[in-house]
Amino acid sequence: MYNIRALNLTGLDKEARDKGGYGQAAGAFLKEVDGAGTLDQLLRSCLQFHKDYGYYSLIGIEYEGDSQDSSVKAAYVCPPDKGLTREIWFSEDDSNKKRVEEYIKYLTTLQEINGASHQEAVETVAQVTAMMKDLASSSLTIQEAYDSSKTYNVYTAKDAAAIYSGALPFSLLEDVYGVQQTEKTIIPEPDLCRKLGQYLSEEHLPLLKRYVKTCLYSDLSRIAGTKSLDAAQVYETSANGIEQKKSFDRTVSESVQQFLGYQCGRIYCQNYFDESAKQDVTAMIQKIIRVYDQRLASMDWMSGSTRQEARKKLANLTIKVGYPDQWPQDRYELELTPPDQGGLYIDNILSLKKAEQDFRFETRHDPVDRGEWGMTPQTVNAYYNPGNNEIVFPAAILQAPFYSANGNPVANLGGIGTVIGHEITHAFDTTGSQYDEKGNLRDWWTDEDRQHFKELGQKVVDYYSLMEVNGIPVNGSLSATENIADLGAVSCLTEIAKKEGYDLKELYKAYASVWASKYRDEYLSYIMSNDVHAPGIIRVNGVLSATDGFYTAFDIKEGDGMYRKPEDRPKIW
Repeated sequence: MYNIRALNLTGLDKEARDKGGYGQAAGAFLKEVDGAGTLDQLLRSCLQFHKDYGYYSLIGIEYEGDSQDSSVKAAYVCPPDKGLTREIWFSEDDSNKKRVEEYIKYLTTLQEINGASHQEAVETVAQVTAMMKDLASSSLTIQEAYDSSKTYNVYTAKDAAAIYSGALPFSLLEDVYGVQQTEKTIIPEPDLCRKLGQYLSEEHLPLLKRYVKTCLYSDLSRIAGTKSLDAAQVYETSANGIEQKKSFDRTVSESVQQFLGYQCGRIYCQNYFDESAKQDVTAMIQKIIRVYDQRLASMDWMSGSTRQEARKKLANLTIKVGYPDQWPQDRYELELTPPDQGGLYIDNILSLKKAEQDFRFETRHDPVDRGEWGMTPQTVNAYYNPGNNEIVFPAAILQAPFYSANGNPVANLGGIGTVIGHEITHAFDTTGSQYDEKGNLRDWWTDEDRQHFKELGQKVVDYYSLMEVNGIPVNGSLSATENIADLGAVSCLTEIAKKEGYDLKELYKAYASVWASKYRDEYLSYIMSNDVHAPGIIRVNGVLSATDGFYTAFDIKEGDGMYRKPEDRPKIW
């Protein structure tokens, strides 16, 4: 509670935030950037700041589970900051063009806040965003980023340094990160790193310094002075069509939960989470897994060997519900400084980041901790992690409309049940299916089965690509993994509901209520081209129109708006 209180109070102290600017660590880094007289000096400062605090713009190295051996960690090279996605930078859509315009305005405002004249700010941002757009031209698309065959590129650390057109001395990586020449290093986006290498020269040093500072201004805008926060909120509201920005108090609260997520999560669980819900949902998960296994056993489009591997993967699925067994922020002792002792918000946050980074690098050669979570307990969401072959359901998703401890069983089945089925199916979507029961990147399919799976997946892509929302066509390729997961979930839960004698109408109504959504036009346009999840109306109508049980439950006939011919209803799992 002490650290939560200290961080919250320093966050609410507007006067101190405005006076303190970027604080000690970030302020010192900005001075180093300004004072860098050579490319090596700039790169060393950037690498060290990333290692210490986790913020980077040009280059960084992180240690994560090795996709080919998920029990150990490997060095992964962070791609440079593109500002916006490739899809947005090169979009012809009016809403995305507006987003680019608003982003440029936002960066220009940040430059002015930090002392540039309007003309200087405009010129700097024009140069920086031109570089960002050029970098984006060599980046992977969102769909490609989900393809491990494109992102798992193995190098030695020395060769990884050389990929930047020879402009990154290996000695810098060795000095800052302690990497060895022959150490296994993964580069998810080699072409993007090569593109950055074209900028790593003494000739481009002034541009690189502007780029690094601009990226940091943006990264820290929500935790620095109130003018920077306001600029970030203006960008958020304008780009997404939001009419009113969040209150100052709420932005601070959200940041506290971001940076002290598990300390806040522990309090959330103590006050709002019932252990009986954990037991109930865990039992529901186990039931769904049993039915899923029965379905896999009878899949007629898979060979016996592939079917056996799929069932083995399902049998080894790890289940996490509620909260972690070990709270991450207990592993290091850190006491933040409250405002009455001179504490500054940004300094407190960077102290937290420093403790986390220190822990990450101190344990980089330790085995992967499979007990770690990727979401805090108070997050209303769930996920499947292919590297751990695990499904995770934070405490906060075990509430309405997803779940009620005393609710109608069929409503819970249509709510949290379909979420459970969705996450299980991710183990067998176009991305998850590349990993085995241990979370290792391994092809466990026969060539014939893999080809058949690709053909079935293409039918899903084609099916969704015929749909649109407000005149905007659905990108069936972009949302393929999520659509496959939705279809598999509802198909499995339909079978369970039939076996239990539940009213299918109630099941589908509960499912629909979970995804009831409203979108501003600007935000809808954004997610249609950048989010792997289809909008709520597609996640409901698209799935149900492909579900045979829906037709009998609501007596859907040819000519009805949601009718699809049986042969046009895609099915995989």
